[in-house]
Amino acid sequence: MTKSLVLMPQAIESLGDIAGWTIERFGQRQALAYRAILDSRFASVANGVAARRPLSQLTERPEHEEVLLASAGRHLIMFVEDADSIYVLDVVHQRRDLSRLAFPDDPANKEAQ
Repeated sequence: MTKSLVLMPQAIESLGDIAGWTIERFGQRQALAYRAILDSRFASVANGVAARRPLSQLTERPEHEEVLLASAGRHLIMFVEDADSIYVLDVVHQRRDLSRLAFPDDPANKEAQ
């Protein structure tokens, strides 16, 4: 069953940033091609066929279990899901500190700064 896909405000902002950066460096054609890759991956996530893993596998923190990741080009789609929907929290470059990004108010992340 295909779930509905909901882009949260941070995900929408990040997609705009990705598009702007790609246009600036590689041009409109490449930005459109990369967006097609992202859109295809969003569809795979919504259809339940995209490989996914919990954020906790990277952070080794069980409280991060509910946030899931799926690769898309050089980015990671961060999302949570319920029975009917996928909620895309953000789309981040694979080199970002995901624990700090997903949980900025976590005291453990503030200590690492």
